[in-house]
Amino acid sequence: MKSADQIETPEITDYLSSFKNFGGVIDFKFFKVTGANSDREAHSLTAQKTLELLGQDNDNYLIKLQNLLVQTETLNLKLLTKLFLLTAE
Repeated sequence: MKSADQIETPEITDYLSSFKNFGGVIDFKFFKVTGANSDREAHSLTAQKTLELLGQDNDNYLIKLQNLLVQTETLNLKLLTKLFLLTAE
């Protein structure tokens, strides 16, 4: 069976966190490929898996952003309500 499994170790996670903290913007993914019949097939498997993982990363980011916007909007509504009540007095 052909597969490209992501490799995640504490060492890799720490290294990538340090890279991002220094301003790195490239997202690295590491894979162990099994069952590929050629380099081209291995490349295709890793490309497909990378796109899937990047899609998940993007979805997670957009959900986080949406939650932040909802919190901000709620805070703004509370502030506007207080301001309105103060000016109505």
